[in-house]
Amino acid sequence: MPRYNPPSGGGDVVDDTSPQLGGNLDTNAHFIDFDDATGLRDSNGNEHLIFQQVSSAANFVEITNAASGSPVAISANGSDGNISLRLEAKGSVLPVHVNSKFEVANDALVYGETRLAKASVVELNTGGGNTPSWFNQGGSYLHVTAGNVALPNISAKGEQFVILNDSGGQITITKDASDTIVGTTTVDDGKAVTVVAVTTSKWFIVG
Repeated sequence: MPRYNPPSGGGDVVDDTSPQLGGNLDTNAHFIDFDDATGLRDSNGNEHLIFQQVSSAANFVEITNAASGSPVAISANGSDGNISLRLEAKGSVLPVHVNSKFEVANDALVYGETRLAKASVVELNTGGGNTPSWFNQGGSYLHVTAGNVALPNISAKGEQFVILNDSGGQITITKDASDTIVGTTTVDDGKAVTVVAVTTSKWFIVG
């Protein structure tokens, strides 16, 4: 396959139907323009990434790499002050899959039917005090087979735990010294309670 060697000062590759680079392409701070419904293909000629355009586009996707220990980012950017980012599967049967833990830093809004196929169950059985972490166990079912439960210091309103007492006896729920608890702090064997942070310093026990 002939390699394109433009003449000194530049050239036009329009006549070469399969030009090849001899090294990495440096755009020299310029863009690469794609026609509508075109993009990148793999070495077998199969589509890898296709760009669809709209007229007068003002917003776009931005991908940012990261240093060691920091997350990479796929984000919405553009001239609008508030821009949504949408992930969408083809058709209406198969979902968008997330193959790792999924953390939502703000409200999660669900339109339509929702179903939890698998609950998060955390085993607490130290034989002494069990202190769950709001970050790692928040919103989980705490299956207590030994020891009492010591609630962590509240960091945000809305943190919650569901405590399932399977220890064979009564257990006690305690708190951080800076917080308060409203409700019964003992749980009989075979019973369950939900503990919710109603403020940044007050737990409510339901059940």
